[in-house]
Amino acid sequence: MVCYGNLEESDLAKGDAKIVMKLPAEAVTQEVKERFLDLASTVGGDLALYCFCAVFDLPVNLSKPVHTWEDYCERLEGAKQDYTFEDGVTDIYKLLERGQSEMDRWLMEWGEGDPDHPYSTKDYKILDSIFRTYSSRLEAAGGMDAQQEDTLRHCSRMALLRDKNIAKGTKESVEKAAKLDKMIQDNLGSENLRKKDAKPIEAAKVDGIIDAMQKKFGLGAEMTKDQFMSAFHKWAKSHHYPETLDAAEHCMMAIINTTRANNDLPELTEVPQVVSDLKFYETEFASEPNDIEEEAYEYLHIERGDNKGN
Repeated sequence: MVCYGNLEESDLAKGDAKIVMKLPAEAVTQEVKERFLDLASTVGGDLALYCFCAVFDLPVNLSKPVHTWEDYCERLEGAKQDYTFEDGVTDIYKLLERGQSEMDRWLMEWGEGDPDHPYSTKDYKILDSIFRTYSSRLEAAGGMDAQQEDTLRHCSRMALLRDKNIAKGTKESVEKAAKLDKMIQDNLGSENLRKKDAKPIEAAKVDGIIDAMQKKFGLGAEMTKDQFMSAFHKWAKSHHYPETLDAAEHCMMAIINTTRANNDLPELTEVPQVVSDLKFYETEFASEPNDIEEEAYEYLHIERGDNKGN
């Protein structure tokens, strides 16, 4: 079974009388059918299908060849449920790659390389492998944007050149490889794409926080625990939020119980002690709820002060 986007071919099977997909009347007029044929003769059936589906908010499914708009609409009509454009192929690059040879794809994604030393078939395969390694974490997390992909491809090209220089084994080539490696790390760092254990996070460490406190409150080069806690409390109390502390507790309870539910743990009915300790910073929050908070409580049927994460 072939799946494109969120839509599988089996989903286009005819449904029962209670759940069927109905196409908008303006999508199946004779004029639209003729316009599809005209566009398909110019840009090809796949791209014409993509454009027409986007206009009429219909899903793009490429599991079968599309010859006419009428045939495609008949496939959609009466499907198991209503589908929209977002349920099918939305990435136009996937559509453009259809029918390409491997070399066509390589040239589109990587270019030809150095005019004096163009990429070989082996080079292209190595570039694909390096890119898969660099992009694996992003893909696992849901994908990457265009800028991130461009950065990773740029780093992949440099990694190929770095490895070639290391293979030469000369002092000059090894030094060049070291420079390339630093450039790769700098580029990955600029997009926050390095491994977490390799990315500098000094600002998030305790000494980084203390340094920021020293600059903010002028406590000198050294700071004791008591000095730090006093400065931290002062900083915390200097912030003011439009929500009440009760709203903050309800938000915390919702987060805690969602996490517990995801781990098959029973929900809590009272605010944990660690959250109750937030009362120490009560001056950060509004003393009275604003209109937005009151409406949210009414909509969610929450009683103020009940300390429950409903």
